[in-house]
Amino acid sequence: MNQEDISLELLSIVMSDIPKRQKTKAIKYLLDSNILNSKEENLCKKLLENVEYYGDIRVEQALSNIKCEIDFKDITVINKASYVFEHIEKFIESRREEQNKIIIEKALKTSNSETFNKEISTAVFQRYANSIKIQRDYSFRDLEDYMDYETPAVNVSCANKDIDNFLGGGFENGTITTIIENNYEHAGIWNLNIVYKAINEGKNVLLISLKDSSKTIYRKLLSRHSCDEIKFNKKLNFQDICDSSSKKTYSNIYNDFQENLYDRLIIFDEKEFDISTYINVQRLIVYAQNQFTKLFDHGIDLIVIDRFDNMKLSNGTKLNSNKVAIINEYYTYLRNQAKCLLGIYEAIPIILNVYCTNDYYVTQNEGTFSLFDVHDLIKSLSDNIVAIYGDKNYKRNNVVRMQVLKSRNKISEFPISVTAYYDYCYIQYEILTKEDKDNIINEQQEEIKSLTESNQSLTEMLYNKNNQDNSVNNEYLEQLLKDVGLENKFLKEENNE
Repeated sequence: MNQEDISLELLSIVMSDIPKRQKTKAIKYLLDSNILNSKEENLCKKLLENVEYYGDIRVEQALSNIKCEIDFKDITVINKASYVFEHIEKFIESRREEQNKIIIEKALKTSNSETFNKEISTAVFQRYANSIKIQRDYSFRDLEDYMDYETPAVNVSCANKDIDNFLGGGFENGTITTIIENNYEHAGIWNLNIVYKAINEGKNVLLISLKDSSKTIYRKLLSRHSCDEIKFNKKLNFQDICDSSSKKTYSNIYNDFQENLYDRLIIFDEKEFDISTYINVQRLIVYAQNQFTKLFDHGIDLIVIDRFDNMKLSNGTKLNSNKVAIINEYYTYLRNQAKCLLGIYEAIPIILNVYCTNDYYVTQNEGTFSLFDVHDLIKSLSDNIVAIYGDKNYKRNNVVRMQVLKSRNKISEFPISVTAYYDYCYIQYEILTKEDKDNIINEQQEEIKSLTESNQSLTEMLYNKNNQDNSVNNEYLEQLLKDVGLENKFLKEENNE
């Protein structure tokens, strides 16, 4: 094929029978990939101009404008978006191979004593010059109205205003976020509230569950939906959803959810699929992307994977139990998807929920989380790391703590306390009232005061014990050690003696 001919593969892509929006993104992706010859590049630019002026691709008109005649009977028309993007990746890969061959040939011709001269350096530069494009003019122009920057429309809320502020408005498109949790009582509750708020705001969400069945998740979402006081005068907890005690109320909640929210959410659980490679994950993403595109004017806005610590990895013959390999395989793949979903240059946020399992994923100290407890790979591959955990010392068992451990914006040095209604799978979105905050602050101050007093008493008693003071009460000393979270190693050593 002449280097300046327009390939039939390219024409199959631009003439594919898929939505215009998807086709436009495919053309832009090909232009940015830097693998087209000058005639093909000119054709793609003409096609985009047609969209701008006429609202349609108009392949024949674009070919006529660049004075190129094509026999259309030899062109295969593709009618599925997923096939188109698979076709694009193969097309780009083949062109890369051709370009690399040219570079190698020039290298062999121009090399001298295993050293490449200026000509091969130029060839390499031409091959990779446009692989990274910094749109400095557009980036600055976007800040012309600074209010646009303060309220970015592309972010997905984390279902808590305080945490949203720490993250710079929510989960930003193109980012990977890891949520870590430590208590089965509120397991998955933050994930569920993020999903619920997103679909309530008209966003399309793909939820992959590696723990709960899709039926269980829908029941939890119906319970969360019942907390909408504007629509419903009665809330139904998860148990109410499972029985038939409130048929009329349940019917109203169910019908409203189905009419307004159901189409915005696609759930897969382990009964419906087997994830053992990232290719299997991609199939789910392609399916969801196609379903959403058919119903709405765009595809996936958010991907959530619940209980990522249950993820599996297969090498084709057996499952790989190496946690490092699992983290590296899926996090790397999902980071690429977050920045360029299915290769169509559309960035979305992806959230992975990890339970505190005291192994390769994350460990936990008594009562708190720290970034030091998180696996190094997760720390390096996550743009955001947030934690949710209960506090057994709180008088109110429905208070949970949420904290930003890592963020592009800023971290929260101290956890934020919020109210979680476990029975209704609901974390209140609103900031706590002043009275609630004052109560929490007072509780924390009392806790600190008690801990300080215990430390003082402990210091005195250990000093006396060290000086063979027999008046020290061993039981009281042991209780003080427990209060400050220490093991009574001192007494154990003494008993052994």
